[in-house]
Amino acid sequence: EEGYLIGASVASAIGFIGSAKANVDFKPMFSFQLGPVRVSRSRANTLLHSGRKAYETGLSTDLLRHEGFSLGASLRWDNGRHIEHDPRWADLEDVPSTARVRLSARWTMTPHWTVSLSGDKDVMGRGGGVRVNTSVGYRHVLSERTFWDFTLSAGGGNRTFMGTTYGVPALAAATAGVDAYAPGGGLESIQLGADLAHSLSRHWVLFGGVTLGRIAGPARNSPLIDRVSTWGATLGLAWRGGF
Repeated sequence: EEGYLIGASVASAIGFIGSAKANVDFKPMFSFQLGPVRVSRSRANTLLHSGRKAYETGLSTDLLRHEGFSLGASLRWDNGRHIEHDPRWADLEDVPSTARVRLSARWTMTPHWTVSLSGDKDVMGRGGGVRVNTSVGYRHVLSERTFWDFTLSAGGGNRTFMGTTYGVPALAAATAGVDAYAPGGGLESIQLGADLAHSLSRHWVLFGGVTLGRIAGPARNSPLIDRVSTWGATLGLAWRGGF
């Protein structure tokens, strides 16, 4: 009833931490229904329908949908962080992978404007803490088959999340020749995204996008931060079925 999607994308991005070289990744994507639960990876959740209906990434289910408002829950995997090929941080522990439970609310105010708010928590006790994110989205329709989605979002976390992700303990700080740093909770980053989707046919959809991000709040003062601004770009193709 809800359809399914399979596809892949090539993504290039540079982050706040680590090498100045952009990483290029091949990302498979899929989205399908298992009873009341939807399984989705990467951007598949937003590409499945050309309308405003969207699902969370990971294992997700609807708790409520009514007249443009939706409330959902999801379980997703967080890959953590590993700083490679940088001897400065030889004594800095990796951020471990963990499972996160997420609650999200989304309100489609008009055919063009959408507001969302979400929060997720590390449920495996691996120092992931709590994160929150809020965003405002605008959809510009070029034709029945083509549209742009522009999104402005901001995210942050509690002291546990910020400390694990951006903190530098004394041993690692001494090795790197910097001061130890223990951030409090607060804002982490602000991001602007522009995503284009074009339906080549009833089933095939071509998509791409760019993102610009800027580190903010307590995270910006971390000795780990190599740059305050980042970017990313994606191009992909997917096939939708079951409609």
